Amino acid sequence: MTSADRPLLLTAASTPQEAACLLIILERGYQAAYQAARKAWRTPQYRPLFAMADELNQLSVDAHWETFYATGLRQPGAGVVLPATHHREDLEAGR
Repeated sequence: MTSADRPLLLTAASTPQEAACLLIILERGYQAAYQAARKAWRTPQYRPLFAMADELNQLSVDAHWETFYATGLRQPGAGVVLPATHHREDLEAGR
């Protein structure tokens, strides 16, 4: 099963603080894995390191998608100001 086949449940049972920590850990993890793969370029270790970095990147993308887009906090292509304005209007309207 690849990350594309997995249901979006990475942060479903998490508090907002736990979800934020998970996003940070995944971000740092895939960046470190890509750096390790780059250092191993043209060696036998390159392919498995790159595959691990790619999987971590997919998990990071899935977690970000679940956290921001699937919950309605942010729409694809929207800047940061638009969602903040939208939610402030919702709070002021009592929604």
